[in-house]
Amino acid sequence: MTYRGLGSLQTGNTFQMGIGKAFTLFTKMNMTVSKDVDPIASQTVSENHLTDVLAEKARRENFNVVSKLLPEGIKEHLINIYNYCRYIDDIGDLSLGKREENLRSAEQDLKEALDGATNNKIFSAIATTVKKTSAPEKNLFDLIEANFMDQTIKKYDTFEQLCDYCQLSANPVGRLVLAAFGAYNDENAKLSDLICTSLQIIEHLQDIAEDYAEGRIYLPKEDLEKFHVEESMLEGKARTSKAKSKLFELDFNRDVPAIADELKRLLSFECGRARQLMLEGSPLLNALPSVAAKVAIAGFIGGGLAQLEAIEKSNYNVINIEIKASKISVVLNSLKMFARAYLYKTVAYEPKNGSVEKDTSQELDSYLKKMGFLPKSYISRWLR
Repeated sequence: MTYRGLGSLQTGNTFQMGIGKAFTLFTKMNMTVSKDVDPIASQTVSENHLTDVLAEKARRENFNVVSKLLPEGIKEHLINIYNYCRYIDDIGDLSLGKREENLRSAEQDLKEALDGATNNKIFSAIATTVKKTSAPEKNLFDLIEANFMDQTIKKYDTFEQLCDYCQLSANPVGRLVLAAFGAYNDENAKLSDLICTSLQIIEHLQDIAEDYAEGRIYLPKEDLEKFHVEESMLEGKARTSKAKSKLFELDFNRDVPAIADELKRLLSFECGRARQLMLEGSPLLNALPSVAAKVAIAGFIGGGLAQLEAIEKSNYNVINIEIKASKISVVLNSLKMFARAYLYKTVAYEPKNGSVEKDTSQELDSYLKKMGFLPKSYISRWLR
């Protein structure tokens, strides 16, 4: 299960264009992945995925693949990234026969596509995107490698090992997206990696019961031991029993099995860790070159933060309830991140020593003047 990022976290779709189960960069925070019979599951690796089949998967995932705010050229690249990530992810999760052989065949097809010799539409399109955006080709192969890992590695002993997995399963998607926006460089990539790793962790948290039913545990063993959580505590009905309920429709004190206190403490710790990573990566917004890019990435971050809030409000009962952040929460968190990025860029000043620094009080006062139609106290609390 590679980072479904752009589409996997269940949140709204206004600011998150999440691009699918694996376009998963910043957008996996947006949707519910259907586990019903999949039209792609019956196809072999040698067959091309038709555009309408992938489009139908995106519709079933309950989010808009690409926001209407984006320029057509960027939309095309993001769709190509989504199609490639979903294709590779489905080979690893759903293809018939020996999946390791199927992945090896896909790897060879990708090499041929990058050399300009392939009939596979998905690989041909992503090869074009990589060349036009100057994205490192290694990201494409890393996503395949992550699916190889999923075939044999079902558990992780340490958080460091889990992060190594995220480096292959999630972070490459973010780097591809940065390239699509013309914002790829080493510094931005490091910040993007923090955001993507956070989104991957959040996805793992919301899918604990589903993953456990499939024999996978993405909570590090060292954390399970630290909080005295037995693996059997991870069994639940969320997703696997098609238990679906929106946060605002559910009374968590009635008709919902409780979870062990040890597990609550563990999930509280993991949510805090994911939020810290997300916020450490959020300065990426300040470095993005266009408003469209800022809106998109603010949506990814806002969606992740909203999902964390929803998990916390559910009293961490992710194993029995399919948690979904409300659209209002997604929009508010996204707007907050966008406002902070806008504030950072427009009110920095140059002190006497010549270095560019920021004065928080000056920034906030300046911003509040522009937002005079809202109460000053409200905006102050909200932005901080």
